[in-house]
Amino acid sequence: QTNLEEFLQYLAVFFKPALQAKNLFLQFDFSENLPHVYIDKDKIRQVFNNLVSNAIKFTPQGGITIHARPSNLSGTSDENPLLVEICVEDTGIGIQEEDIEKLFDKFTQINLPISRQYEGTGLGLSIARGLIVLHRGVIWAESEYGKGSRFHFTLPAQKKVLEKLEEPVVEQKMAEALADYFDKPVELFLKDPTYAGKPVKCWEYQHCGQSSCPAFDSNERRCWLIRGVHCRGVKIAKFPEKAECCRDCDIIENLVIEEYKVQDAEMASDIELNSSEASGHRDKKSPEV
Repeated sequence: QTNLEEFLQYLAVFFKPALQAKNLFLQFDFSENLPHVYIDKDKIRQVFNNLVSNAIKFTPQGGITIHARPSNLSGTSDENPLLVEICVEDTGIGIQEEDIEKLFDKFTQINLPISRQYEGTGLGLSIARGLIVLHRGVIWAESEYGKGSRFHFTLPAQKKVLEKLEEPVVEQKMAEALADYFDKPVELFLKDPTYAGKPVKCWEYQHCGQSSCPAFDSNERRCWLIRGVHCRGVKIAKFPEKAECCRDCDIIENLVIEEYKVQDAEMASDIELNSSEASGHRDKKSPEV
């Protein structure tokens, strides 16, 4: 059990020379009564050092703010949170939207034309994601190109988070939002997805391997209804923000919408066949005398 506020402030001291060299500020924004966290200090030190080092590297002016607060991704109250969310925010060069999804992929090198003068991030973010996964957490990024970036990650505030996977929080409103967007029956988004005629889970279909995702190894197959599900380890959200993320999801497009199209086509074909048979039956009737 670790006092997160004291721990992060202690780690920040080691960045003082690098901050002074670039005339950058580093400040803290902690919620009141921030709960302690259950962590491996060495592993979280690596994550924090990587994120702050990158923030300093890619920030020519301004500075960095470290936020920490109870997370609402688990659906619990601030008084008894399961998770704490930390955010490393900078006023740096930012990242283009199309490059954000590549940040945590160790097999992909992002290309930032504006940052050719800087060194790349290497495997640091991929390793950071792995270390957060070990703590049953998630890590993701947000950015406004040319204005700065925010890297978020969660840590367990209760020991039971590390001991077992909690049942996911299901948000029924997601089905209504997707039904409105695709102009399809809401019942379509309340059914389990199927592939080759059998029920399937998103991580079985995509093989993303994100064991930190609330959908992973869960009995709930409707990942679009689960609060906190993230796309390939990058985007995570809850309703209503999550509805926008799920619109372009492969699961929704390939397993839900396509299945509906197939069923709709089969139904139309059956109606046409029945109509044709009925018409033929009428034609064969003997004329009345």
